[in-house]
Amino acid sequence: MSADSMLTCIAPQCASHPCRSEFLEYAARMLDLTCFSPVDDMAQANVAAHLCTLYPAAGPSGALSLGGGPLTGVREGDTSLTFGFLQGMSANDMFWMKTPYGQQYLSLRDQSACSAPFLAKP
Repeated sequence: MSADSMLTCIAPQCASHPCRSEFLEYAARMLDLTCFSPVDDMAQANVAAHLCTLYPAAGPSGALSLGGGPLTGVREGDTSLTFGFLQGMSANDMFWMKTPYGQQYLSLRDQSACSAPFLAKP
């Protein structure tokens, strides 16, 4: 199954997102997909779904923090989200903890054949 098809399966809300193709392309470029074989399409789809979830089609209503751990609080009146902090976790990993798709990516990354799945760009 391709990353595009998998994205539709795991995150149907992203099917009509205007940036869907860009999120998939970005995910392919930021990951060393050979490190994720044979689940490279799953890793790419989860990264794209994570981005689609963080950046809805209407655009984020406020600034997103790149720090913060899992969601710990929600308020409806004037919309508020609170993220907890996970001791010993990098700011990069905390970014991925914000959605189930990012958490799945971390799980795939931690099980991957490579210790550093991001491409080193010269």
